[in-house]
Amino acid sequence: MHIKNIMVCSIGTLIEWAEFTFYGYLIYQFSLLFFSILPPELSLLAALGGFAISYLARPLGGLIFGHIGDKKGRQKALSYSILLMGISTLGIGILPTDQTLGIYAPILLLILRFLQGFSVGGEFTGAAVFIVEHNPEKSYLSSSWVSTSSAAGMLIGGTAALIISLPHMPPWAWRIPFYMGASACLIGFYIRNNLSETAVYQNLLNNRSTKLPIKMVLSHYKKPLLQTAMMGIFVAVYIYIYNIWWITHVTQQDYFSTLEARFLANFAQGCVVLLTPLMAIAAQKWRGKFILQAGLFGSIFVGPSLFLASHHHLFYGVMIINIFYALFLAAVTGTMFKYLSDIFPASVRCTGQAVGWSIGVAIFGGSAPLVAQALSFHHLTFVAVIYVMLISILALIVNSDFLTDLKETRTQKTVEFFH
Repeated sequence: MHIKNIMVCSIGTLIEWAEFTFYGYLIYQFSLLFFSILPPELSLLAALGGFAISYLARPLGGLIFGHIGDKKGRQKALSYSILLMGISTLGIGILPTDQTLGIYAPILLLILRFLQGFSVGGEFTGAAVFIVEHNPEKSYLSSSWVSTSSAAGMLIGGTAALIISLPHMPPWAWRIPFYMGASACLIGFYIRNNLSETAVYQNLLNNRSTKLPIKMVLSHYKKPLLQTAMMGIFVAVYIYIYNIWWITHVTQQDYFSTLEARFLANFAQGCVVLLTPLMAIAAQKWRGKFILQAGLFGSIFVGPSLFLASHHHLFYGVMIINIFYALFLAAVTGTMFKYLSDIFPASVRCTGQAVGWSIGVAIFGGSAPLVAQALSFHHLTFVAVIYVMLISILALIVNSDFLTDLKETRTQKTVEFFH
């Protein structure tokens, strides 16, 4: 039963992140399909705005689906979120371009992207909560499959973008991944609708509070909310600048061809897929929070080396750096959901995680490629790298207890000395 729950939740996450990444990897093509009435530079920024708007929807989706998860059940929230994702994804797949609908095409695209973001607002953290509560004995490893699935979804989305970019592909080929994703979402809805509720939620039914979960979170769990938001900010900014936007940057600067850039980005995501469960297994045996903190610390040094190697056209150098990119990211994503579940009580766990994570990625994550591109226009790419480094440092500080850890270490050494 645990394996079934993990697979069903993970597959939904995989599908949703594949669709998101597919759009991100094809920003330039979507700028031509839906924003061609604008000048080239503005059309690219408008397409990046379509990426960002999906993140502005996430806090609202996190609030609604988090409330459903805490009040109506984890299973219902997961079912409704994947259904909405399927409908909005199908909408993008059948949407005519601006050559047919004119100004209405980009407007409808932005609305559908908003609905996609709304659905993901409760999906990502909601799936992790569901899995952790169903399998508390191996919560690091089981919850890591949500992160692994999101990385695998990014890999699939990137691979699909790579395939349709090949010569002689028909101009409508970009629609196929959306059709496939929508079909898979609708199948996922049917399966999720028959999942059993978690025992943790069943126990809550006997002691259900009349207070709104969001009110309780804002009143009593501000620090966990901030910690969750910073984790979301780090993961989003780190991935979207060092992986997704990096493709746009290096191809515009002619450091690598489009195929080379997408191959390198997919290679990085493939490494994340392989390393995430390994980091979770390590966390089951050793101290999970230490592995998370080590990942945040190591990520500080990835950006300068990645962009320096790209500037000098070092294809294999970028490949090696991407292994470290993946290692440090996996150390965080392989351990974070167990950590985030521990800092919230079960009664507000869905709301706390969904709202905290969604607010973080909405403000900083969705806008990250847009900010990086604007800086690149003014030859300030190094500022974007510094920006990610500062985010890594802040996430490490907020999610660390340096003074407490130091005090515990000194106390333990003192005890060992006298013994």
